[in-house]
Amino acid sequence: MRVVFLSLILLLSSEFAIADWAQIQKDLKSFEHNPNKFLNQLPRKSLHLSKFDNQQILTQEFVKKKTQQRQACTRGDSSLEETWSPLAIPRPNDDVEVLLQKPLRSKNIFELNAMNLQEAELPHIPWSGDYWPIAKGVLGQRPFDLGFVNQKGWKERNEYFQSKPMYQLIQVENIDLNKKLSPSEKYELFVGDMNSFLTQHMWLEGKAYYDQSGQVEEWMGICHGWAPASYMLKGPQKTLHLKSHDQSKEFKIYPDELKGLASYLWATSSFESAYVGGRCETKDPEKDKNGRITEDTCFDSNPATWHLAVTHRVGLQKKSFIIDATYDYEVWNQPVVAYHFKYFNTNTKKVTDDLQAAITQRTDLKNDIFFKYRNPASTQIVGVAMRLGYVVEREADDHETEPPPYSSVVWVDYLYDLELNKEGDIIGGEWYSNLHPDFLWTPKDNTRTHSHYDNYAEQTTWSGEGPLPEQWTKASAASHYNHKQVLTPIINTLIEMAQ
Repeated sequence: MRVVFLSLILLLSSEFAIADWAQIQKDLKSFEHNPNKFLNQLPRKSLHLSKFDNQQILTQEFVKKKTQQRQACTRGDSSLEETWSPLAIPRPNDDVEVLLQKPLRSKNIFELNAMNLQEAELPHIPWSGDYWPIAKGVLGQRPFDLGFVNQKGWKERNEYFQSKPMYQLIQVENIDLNKKLSPSEKYELFVGDMNSFLTQHMWLEGKAYYDQSGQVEEWMGICHGWAPASYMLKGPQKTLHLKSHDQSKEFKIYPDELKGLASYLWATSSFESAYVGGRCETKDPEKDKNGRITEDTCFDSNPATWHLAVTHRVGLQKKSFIIDATYDYEVWNQPVVAYHFKYFNTNTKKVTDDLQAAITQRTDLKNDIFFKYRNPASTQIVGVAMRLGYVVEREADDHETEPPPYSSVVWVDYLYDLELNKEGDIIGGEWYSNLHPDFLWTPKDNTRTHSHYDNYAEQTTWSGEGPLPEQWTKASAASHYNHKQVLTPIINTLIEMAQ
């Protein structure tokens, strides 16, 4: 298995993107033979990778760690009141129109089928970038300094870093600052923060974890910043040749370092977001004898919400959104880029393009392990086998121009059924895997980040030549020291310069 690097033209025609429908049909038979086992195994993917170690996976400790970071995406919103129900129907926090930010075009399976939404891909693929682990100092890491790269663990890396501070390195004659400085140090040099307030804050974040537990786990980073930045901001295409604020030093900021600054901006600044799902915090939720999760807060998002979200957001709006799956340790804040699906008959398990052939009357269902959870208003059931493409992270590289194609795409198979009323409206459904997407989110369309001192910087502009305006440098220093933030106008300007 390997990551797939794809151009958009070839996205849905690549060998990994084309679903093996015969294998999927076998998977459906496996589900029928042993639903308990199938419901609790990893979905089929083109690549299996995880930030978590074997112990965290074995003990399900990763569930707690993932849910802790969701607050950064929801901004602590707890405004939706919940009412418990054993039925698999969308809940108040599972309203797909909240994610879409506009009314559904249709929730009728026949109307959607007529819109030819069985496959879609985005016109602009989100860019892959590093998640900049806290264990490496976030953007304070020096990814192109071999001396730093060879260090293991937060303590060794921090000791190496502190032994070679920026103010000493820039005094060394003929030193290659392009490779010896971290992305945050280059940014500080550019804006005139010679105290390195920003970088020191990044290393102190790791110190807090190290002092508490004696280690800094490698999974912690800023993927919650990378994921939205990857499609809300254009990917930098070229290296920038910059000077220090006093104009005495010249250095390069590579495209992947600019991506890191963009990711950090979206990880630490405020912005409006829309989301559905995301209530479960239980490592081992209650299940019935067939393995189906019965703990209400751990079932969302409903397959009805999921299907309408994918077909509308990617298929009709041509926009990305971000998925997380609580019980899948390989899916965590991944931007969606493409999908395609077929239907299947829930009785015969036959995969088909023919919607009518795939629909089964609810009264005709055989061996339905979900019968007691079905929406009472449903009269028909149709199965869906979807292959979904999402973008994954990749470590920073020092290439000077962005090589096409450069995004890393993983493909995953999701199997579920949809419950329909007599008119064909999608009103519920059941997952055939417990390791399904259950938290879907995105920054609101046309929103922008806001750092605490942006207003001071926005009072003036910079031509791209010469030192930054004094308002920008003063605002930067205050932002670094008081809030550990970079400034939106500066980052967005650098991204535009790198096109």
